[in-house]
Formats: sequence, structure tokens, C-alpha cells
Amino acid sequence: MAYQNWRRSRGGVLPGFILGMAVLVLPTVVSASVEITGFGDLFYAMREDAEDGFEIGQVEIDLEAPIDEKIVVGTAVAYDSGQEIFGLGAFTMDLHLLCSEGSHFRPSAAVRHSGIIVGQFDVPFGIDWNVYPSIDRKLVSTPLAVENTHDSWNDYGIQAYAEMNHINAVLYGTNGWGWDGLDTKMAIGGRLGVGVHEGLEIGGSCALFLSEDNTFDMILTGVDLQWEIAPICLKGEYLFHRITAPGGNSDTNVGYYLQGCYEYEPYFLVARYGHFAPGQNPPDDESRISVGLGWVPVENWELRAEYQANLETEDALFLQTVVAF
Repeated sequence: MAYQNWRRSRGGVLPGFILGMAVLVLPTVVSASVEITGFGDLFYAMREDAEDGFEIGQVEIDLEAPIDEKIVVGTAVAYDSGQEIFGLGAFTMDLHLLCSEGSHFRPSAAVRHSGIIVGQFDVPFGIDWNVYPSIDRKLVSTPLAVENTHDSWNDYGIQAYAEMNHINAVLYGTNGWGWDGLDTKMAIGGRLGVGVHEGLEIGGSCALFLSEDNTFDMILTGVDLQWEIAPICLKGEYLFHRITAPGGNSDTNVGYYLQGCYEYEPYFLVARYGHFAPGQNPPDDESRISVGLGWVPVENWELRAEYQANLETEDALFLQTVVAF
């Protein structure tokens, strides 16, 4: 599970439904075997346009327990560094449906793993959601294209997923999020990933946002690529974000990033180039080159450094320590 700085989420009918589900399942979960894990990070920031200092990035405690081998309940308590409080980062009930082996409701020779998740979760748009937790992200910062569009989307909703030999797919419905005065009440979307070669996957994502007047006034689409040939890993995303304002005017944001990582245990080197173009305002375009170094002294503890060359703004240097338990 993951949670980052109070990611985008909204209340609504689903939170009440989730609370009702919690009342039903918690007595059983308490008597089950509960797995407790977590992670946290501290970093020192040196910025030309701000004061230097230590900051808490993320702190999260995850609890997970099976109701039986086919249903798993999980929750995450996460720290909001902006408000300096803890809150709910995730609450999910994962029903395992089809699988080629056991621990699922029905056997299937073609499906390796599938299920339905209900609750609050990181929405699986694109591929960056896989590294929202700081323990999984090799750089300290989030890509510009992600930061300026869905901003590490976390929401209430339901999703169905399936993994096969060369294809993986997910469909979801959530409450959605608004944008500059545009209110949305629902989002539907999904992602399809295709393994075209060993270690190489190409994916496509799309999310449609239903506004209060029952029209799809916002759309977010993207394509992504992941290529891993140890010890090298390459990945990237291209995002297209179109918004139609209540008055009929439309605006389009476009962003992308490319990232490469080389691991030579216990060290790693990572670099990323990102660009974001906000609508019809070329002077406001942003570009960033990030270069990072990492050292893993022991398992589940990493020391990292990231230098940011922001081509339109001031540069920055981050020193981070992150630990999982």
C-alpha cells in the first residue's frame, strides 16, 4: 500500500459503504493473523529559493490480515507532513477471484491472478503508482508530469484486475477529483499492459471524469513503457490531460518523463528527465533533470542523494534516508 502527502481523494457515498464493510469484517480480522509492516523517510533539502532544513517525507504503518485464503483486508495509517497529522491512507478488501492455482474462488488455467478490490486505494493509472511509497522510489522526487496532473491519485472506489501470462488489465470506478473550479462526482478508467518481450512491457491508461452536470468534462490518458534487463531498468510515461471548463473553453496539459536506473549492489545510479507543458502557456513550461545516487548498507535501509537541475526555476539537492520494517 502507499500514501503520499494526502493524495487526491474525496468523500461521498463510498466512504459510508466502506465503513459498513469495516463493521462486518473487523471482528473476523481481529481474530486472524495480522501482518504489520511500515516505512518512513527523512530528508535534508537544500534549495536556492527556500530555506535549507530537515523534513519528514512519508511515514506509514500497514496492517494486513486474511479473512480466509480468498479474502484479504488491509489498511494504512499515513503521516501528512503538510498538516503534521496521521490519517487513513488506505482501506481495502481484496477478493481473489480466478487463478491457475489455489487461494481463489475459482480455478482458471488462463489467469495467474485476479480479483476485486473495494475501499480506498492508490488508483492504478500508469506505472508511477507502483513507487508512491518512498521505500520503492529510487529518486526522492515525483516526476513533473505526475505531480502536475493526477498528483499521486488516491481515492475511494472499486477496481477489478486480472494478470495473465503476457497481459494485465485493471478497470476502476472512483469518486474522482476536480480541477481549477471543475467539480467531478465520478471517474471511470483502467489500464492495459502488454508484455511484448521478456522484460519489456507497454501500457495504456485512460480515465474519464463525470462532472456535476453529468458530462465528461475531463479526460486523462497516458502511455507507459517499462524495460528491465538486470542490472538496468528503463521506464517512462507520456500523459495527456484535457479539461473542458463550464463555459465551454478547453485546456490541455501534456507531460512526460524518461528514467533509467543502474544497480551494482549495494549501490545504484538513477537519472530522470521530465517535462510538463501547462495548457496554452509555453512560458510556464517546466523541465527537470534529476540525478541520484543510492547505497543500501543493509536490507530495508537506503541512503540516497538527488540533485535537481530545474531548467526554469532554481536547482535543489536532497539527501534522504529511508527504512522499511
